[in-house]
Amino acid sequence: MKKIKIKTVVESVYAPKKINVIINNLDNDLHDKYFESQKSFTQEFEAGVGRYVITIVGMNQINDTTTVTVSGDFKLSDTKHSNEENYVMVFIGEIN
Repeated sequence: MKKIKIKTVVESVYAPKKINVIINNLDNDLHDKYFESQKSFTQEFEAGVGRYVITIVGMNQINDTTTVTVSGDFKLSDTKHSNEENYVMVFIGEIN
């Protein structure tokens, strides 16, 4: 089984509201995943072959920053940053 690795770093360690991770396999609903955390985390998810949309939704404390990196077998691995109070980050790619 292939892997998707998501690393989220919240500058202040704790977010005021849980960070939600939604992994949507567009080709097979059996590979969809949901995860949430109140603080920074590194998490690996088993993933089948297919096209994916990964959505990260969260909230920062005032003057805080969250950095999210998606890697592993996920093509188009990427890192995004947000210092917005409320944020949505979307990663689109596939696993072969």
